[in-house]
Amino acid sequence: PPPTPEGSAGDAAAPQCMLVRTRRSLTSAAPSATAPTMPAGSDRLLHSGEAAAADAGSITLYLLLSALGALIPAFHFGFQISLFNIPGKTIQAAIGPSVSQELFDLTTSLLPVGGMIGALFLAPWLVNLVGRRAFLLFSSPLFMVGGGLMMVCWWITDSSPAASLSVLVIGRFLCGVGVGGASVVSPMYVSEISPVRFRGAFGSMVQFGVTAGILVVQAIGVALRDQWVWIFAISVGLGVLQALLALVIARSPAFVATRGSRADAVGIVQALHNVSRAEADMVVDGLSSGAAADGEPAPSVWALVRSPVYRFPLLVCVLLQVAQQVSGINAVFFFSAGFFKSAGVDDVTGSLVAAGVNIVATALAVAVVECLGRRALLLASTAGMMFFAAALTVALVMLQSAGTDEGLAIFSIVCVAFYVLFFELGLGPIPWMIGAEIFPERPRATAMSVAAAANWIFTFVVAQSFPAMQKALTAYSFVPFAGCLAALLIFFVLFLPETKDRLPEDVLAGMGIDVRQDPDLVADESLIKRPAFDDVAAASPADVAPSMRADDAESGGAGSGLYFGGS
Repeated sequence: PPPTPEGSAGDAAAPQCMLVRTRRSLTSAAPSATAPTMPAGSDRLLHSGEAAAADAGSITLYLLLSALGALIPAFHFGFQISLFNIPGKTIQAAIGPSVSQELFDLTTSLLPVGGMIGALFLAPWLVNLVGRRAFLLFSSPLFMVGGGLMMVCWWITDSSPAASLSVLVIGRFLCGVGVGGASVVSPMYVSEISPVRFRGAFGSMVQFGVTAGILVVQAIGVALRDQWVWIFAISVGLGVLQALLALVIARSPAFVATRGSRADAVGIVQALHNVSRAEADMVVDGLSSGAAADGEPAPSVWALVRSPVYRFPLLVCVLLQVAQQVSGINAVFFFSAGFFKSAGVDDVTGSLVAAGVNIVATALAVAVVECLGRRALLLASTAGMMFFAAALTVALVMLQSAGTDEGLAIFSIVCVAFYVLFFELGLGPIPWMIGAEIFPERPRATAMSVAAAANWIFTFVVAQSFPAMQKALTAYSFVPFAGCLAALLIFFVLFLPETKDRLPEDVLAGMGIDVRQDPDLVADESLIKRPAFDDVAAASPADVAPSMRADDAESGGAGSGLYFGGS
């Protein structure tokens, strides 16, 4: 039915609205010399029977099983981050006194080195070649072999300490390559299989998997500190479980639609979301917008950097990932045992408190991310971390001058708890989500691999620099992190877009970027999934909201059009 005037009785009976993408026809006249901009209100509210399709998806067992397949490598990610936190001293002593603290710290820091290689080189090549599900299958041996090598370290420490350190280094590196690739593929896959209205919640569950891994390995580290070989055995078991799940989970409908069969992609969405074929067809339209033709390679890193469309969004995604690490969060998790001990708090208690708050805060983020949106949560997260980094510094300075003080020790733990809480509300899950929501399918894997590689590079930088920084700055160790958070907060306030319930082209339009600025996209006929009307009058007045007609009239009418995802 046509929309009724605002405030009338017909509002109660009006059909549900949804966001529908509109854009000027790509076949219209060439843009003027000045860069074209999308009209204000590029996200339209359309009253239509078909328009309710985006809200029709539901959570099915098949969807949960498929999401679990992506959460296992995310869990392994967190498991590996804090693997050496509690049993590290025991492992170092078992290998032998010839292993210095610096050498052992370098060994543990090989995880982010492998992560950078997995994210930047393995993931974009393999995921575009074989798909998301197959990547999870083919990358699982990295965890099995890496974990197995670290188990070998246990058995040969007495007979050959040098060899035991060598196999530990290789195993740690291989696990790093695996979790680096997973850091790209898991959030991408979850975003592509989730219904639109649950995409933020499912995206936050990837970070929930990471935090659960951190908590579990901390607890296991306490119980198996002296039998640490079984901690490495769990890593092997996680690799086996990942491979088994990869055999039964759904293929990514976005990948299938652009590299395989559109009909198969529609069938996958029907099974995942429990929707009709027409509704699934509209979902596939949104997933495959901006995709390359079958067999066309994804753009290279250099092509994204040179692209006028993707250069700035790529910078935003990279800075989001850098912000995760320069926030100082991994200074807490890599070195939490020693950090809490220096603050006068039992190392095990402090580490478990931080890990417990971590997972509770992530669960809260899953609940609120769809209500509050990505941008608001990330800004609140950055500001909150900046405040508690400053408060933690005050607590550490007072502890340094006053000596051991139970009240100050408790206050420092409270500061760390809130510091972790604010991280998991925004800076933890959202950078992984926004990359999948800004970029269309074709450049998505490349862009997310670059952003993830930046994350791993700065993970390594923080892991290597924080012990020296802590030694030099003592109680003021978190001041540099607070300064970085302040600078990033200003950038995010000015430039971070909201991506909730928006298609990638709409997000780019909101950033002042027109897809027509990229000649490759204009030449890509697969970008146009349905014919665009040459004039808004071509649409039935009963299907077009008054605000939409007004916006199109202001923007010139001719050459404007509606983009309907349905058949």
